[in-house]
Amino acid sequence: MKIRLSAIVLWILSVSSFLLALKTSDDPAFHIFKDTLLESLFQKLPIGNTILFNMSVGFLVSIIFYLLVVWLPDRRRKKLIKTNMKEQYRFFKEDTIAILLSACQNRYESDFPRRLTDQGEFRKYFKEAVNESQNRWHVLLNGSNDRLLKDLLVELEILMNEVSYVLNNVTVEDPDVFSFFKRLSQAVYKLKNTTLAYDDKKQLSQFLWDLFAGWSFIDGYREDDIVSVMIEKI
Repeated sequence: MKIRLSAIVLWILSVSSFLLALKTSDDPAFHIFKDTLLESLFQKLPIGNTILFNMSVGFLVSIIFYLLVVWLPDRRRKKLIKTNMKEQYRFFKEDTIAILLSACQNRYESDFPRRLTDQGEFRKYFKEAVNESQNRWHVLLNGSNDRLLKDLLVELEILMNEVSYVLNNVTVEDPDVFSFFKRLSQAVYKLKNTTLAYDDKKQLSQFLWDLFAGWSFIDGYREDDIVSVMIEKI
């Protein structure tokens, strides 16, 4: 986990203010420090005690106020949105795979779409040859119809809305994660007017295969789900 420079600066200032408040306080040093090297560290400064003490305490009060009023609620809200995004992405994968399976006109168990959310299982199933020249994925796309296309586009629109909601309501600190979700949102948006024309189906097919099978032109087939990885980094 990356630690932001601002967080490091705040921690340094907070600790410094705490120590300075102790050193400029009129109260005696803590008894546990008596007759130790730390006792001299907390000896009262000869000048400017009141001003420095008030400034230090004021800064510490401001930090506590910020943590209670801003940081903690924002952290809870971010955790809630992140958890919801993980659930919605899982639902999207299962529902979309169920649509693809129904188009194959094969019977399957109720938990089969969930099993195919694993990229390795998805590749294994849809790359299985069904005739001498085609595998199950090619047959599925070649036989796609208006109903199949409409259902898929609805699921993609739901995904796009979820990504947009996250980007609009959460401060994504990692620039790589922010850039990834922006690209994902744009890629889905470009598919909203997909038709049954060959080029459109090819573009949709490539997007779905990349997403569910874990294919990347740069890395090849991945073992981890890149979207799930990025959600964890939000």
